[in-house]
Amino acid sequence: MQPSHLALNGIARVCLANQHRREARTYRIIRDLGAAAGVHVRPHGIRHTAITQAIDAAAKQGLSIDVVRQFSRHRNISTLLIYRDELENKQAAIAELVSGCLSAADR
Repeated sequence: MQPSHLALNGIARVCLANQHRREARTYRIIRDLGAAAGVHVRPHGIRHTAITQAIDAAAKQGLSIDVVRQFSRHRNISTLLIYRDELENKQAAIAELVSGCLSAADR
């Protein structure tokens, strides 16, 4: 490996270590603020809530789900469909329909 590659490799390791420390510090700050408020909270939960709210707001404004995909920085729209399904509670509705069909068949 050339000396310039070794230097870049070392810089990348330092950058990744610094990023990890920032993420850990952010996690602790958010966790501690939540604990002070009496709730269990973590950064991913905040992100999840923000994306779910963005999907809802975009739908009400007639905006494409691709706008939310760009906001969320997800690569694939199918990931956002999980959030949308949770918002609309489609899985629970389907489970209820199946349950109703099964109990009707038992009669």
